[in-house]
Amino acid sequence: MIVRADVAWIDVLGYLGYLIVFLMLPGVIAWRLLWTGGRGSLLEHAVFGTLLGVVLQLPVYMTGLALGVPRLTLLLPVGALATVAVRRDRRALLLPEVDRVSPLVAWTLAAATSYALLWETRIGWSVAPQWGKAPADPIGDQAFHLALVGELRHHASPTMPFVEGVPLHYHWFVNEFVASTSWWTHAPTWALLDRLLLPTCIALVLGAVAVLGERLGGKPWVGALAVAIMGFVGDLSPFRWSEVRSNFDERFLAYYDPVSPSLQFSVAIMLLMTMVLLHVLRAPRIGWRDVVLLVLSAVFLPLAKGSAMPLVLGGLGCVVVVGLLRRSLRRRDLGLLGLALVVLIGAQVTVFRGVPGLVLDPLHLSGFVSWNLGLSGPFGGKPFPATTAVTAFATVGLVISWLVGASGSIGLARAGTWRDQRAVFLVGAGLAGCAAALTFGSAYLNEDYFVRTTPALFALASAWGLAVLVADRPPRQVAGILLGAGATGFLIALCASYAAPGSRPVVDAHNQNHLVAVMLRPYAVITVLVLLVVALAVVAVRRGVMRHAPALAVLLMVLVGLGLLRVPETFRAVDHAPTGANRDAAHAAIGRGGIVAATWLRDHGSADDLLATNAHYLHPGGTDNRHFWLSALAERRVLVEGWGYTPKIAEGLDDDTTEYDRPFWDQPLLRSNDAAFTAPSPATLDFMRRHHVRWLFVDDRFPVDLPALRQVAHQRFHAGRYWVFAVS
Repeated sequence: MIVRADVAWIDVLGYLGYLIVFLMLPGVIAWRLLWTGGRGSLLEHAVFGTLLGVVLQLPVYMTGLALGVPRLTLLLPVGALATVAVRRDRRALLLPEVDRVSPLVAWTLAAATSYALLWETRIGWSVAPQWGKAPADPIGDQAFHLALVGELRHHASPTMPFVEGVPLHYHWFVNEFVASTSWWTHAPTWALLDRLLLPTCIALVLGAVAVLGERLGGKPWVGALAVAIMGFVGDLSPFRWSEVRSNFDERFLAYYDPVSPSLQFSVAIMLLMTMVLLHVLRAPRIGWRDVVLLVLSAVFLPLAKGSAMPLVLGGLGCVVVVGLLRRSLRRRDLGLLGLALVVLIGAQVTVFRGVPGLVLDPLHLSGFVSWNLGLSGPFGGKPFPATTAVTAFATVGLVISWLVGASGSIGLARAGTWRDQRAVFLVGAGLAGCAAALTFGSAYLNEDYFVRTTPALFALASAWGLAVLVADRPPRQVAGILLGAGATGFLIALCASYAAPGSRPVVDAHNQNHLVAVMLRPYAVITVLVLLVVALAVVAVRRGVMRHAPALAVLLMVLVGLGLLRVPETFRAVDHAPTGANRDAAHAAIGRGGIVAATWLRDHGSADDLLATNAHYLHPGGTDNRHFWLSALAERRVLVEGWGYTPKIAEGLDDDTTEYDRPFWDQPLLRSNDAAFTAPSPATLDFMRRHHVRWLFVDDRFPVDLPALRQVAHQRFHAGRYWVFAVS
């Protein structure tokens, strides 16, 4: 599937070789040296060793980049092998005794990974066009992230490359990871970022969930169930017109990689920290090796994504609160909370530097969902506001969707399991993400990422809770309970979907509340049918057919099964998924010759060369300020290219402002920049020289006077609609 997305086999194999040699090998050795939580399985060593290798390569690569040696990461495998060679326990490091990986876990992992790749390659990537050749039409986020990759290939003190001098206050760990990888593989950076990164993250996340689930539940099938919940159980949106990309859209795969490659990457790093935290919370005593692992994973988690550490902080806060209530608070718990708080504050000061990302705006996300459901006006510049009923409906729908897969975690309350600090952490962190998503807001909907980081935590808590309820049941009975109840939940959701409106409603200011009543019908069907299951369970318990705990497990698994509605919709949508075809050359973001010309610039001159361009908008004739592809492909900084996603553009945004249409804040600079193309003269070129511009990059679909430009600048390259001039 990846090869069909214009990635050559040799590039895939080279990338796999890099992962094994530069990340897995040193990471696994380090994991075996530092981990004190037992020997584990080969899967555990491979997954968490690789994640530790990912964390270790960041400081090594950035140090090498600062020294002018970007391939310094070679020290990682060399250092690992040297460490093995000088130790007496080298055999235990290379070939330790490991637990057997359960076939059930292995097959569930294979199924969930295959399903995820099917979703991404046929649905997620369909709206993220390939851009290995022009004309191409990458979405703004694709070019944005690739521009940061190019910046981090050459500069240890990164800035935003598409506007000279603007500091980079962003979680750029994933961009650094791709930049580091690119020095050792021949795959183009766009293929590494848009096509090869996501399968890696999916495999690591699902593998980590399998290991953690088995450790928490004590049985392999708990790990398999956690993987199944994580990989297959999506949100509950019974509205048929939404198909796979639902109105609530909280599933594990909902945000395809090019929109936010940092999302799944941060979930993987968060699971590394979760593995260490759960061990530290349970261990009778902790040592320096535990502290090293904890600090490594904690320090780099905010760099992976800003929304991850607040969830960890929320989970540890719940641990402290429960400890206070039960009068069992330990200094260790306060120390863990303090570490998370220090890291979070440190990231705000050193990485994000106080740049506002979110503001207190309760139910802002509900407003977006009400618009997505067709129950209110345009999300930007609403002609009429959503009514209270609309907002309440959207909010309740969000919460139901978020907690469907987490239903099994109620089982953790049985037999005092809720007193287990690991259970408190998992549930507390997940609920903290949901609460944050409903409390804060931003014009970019960044609050959504809080809840998109929770599925792994909820999947673990849910699988563990179900395992607690059926702990004394024989394996075949457990399988019957879970499969039968899950299938029942799926059938209930399927019935409800046929009670929903068949198409998106047409709304105006006078019929909002009426439409809410209409759209409540599928939820009414679900409520009635679930209550019927509850009644049957009560009868079964009273007649002695079933005990209380298995009956509760049946009910909870029915609720979990409601989220399986997305699975058949995925396979149905695959048959008619859009192809993501590029626009025609005249209106595509990258016209004919654009990639060739940008690549020529990348291969000539210095990485410190500054460019100037006459193209500032994503499409000719448009007003979308997210033109980033020149800095992305040329891997050079630009005086003024596009200015979307910069801190100044984000300042003062609200729902009545379209951020992609906002003008550049320094109009005199922009006018002087454009004058070098529209009215070229010795004076305009002197302006470029004073700003240390080395090259002029011309897209003739935007305003330019080419004959006059040839009189004052030296033409060095031409391809299709693009010219490159040297500022001598």
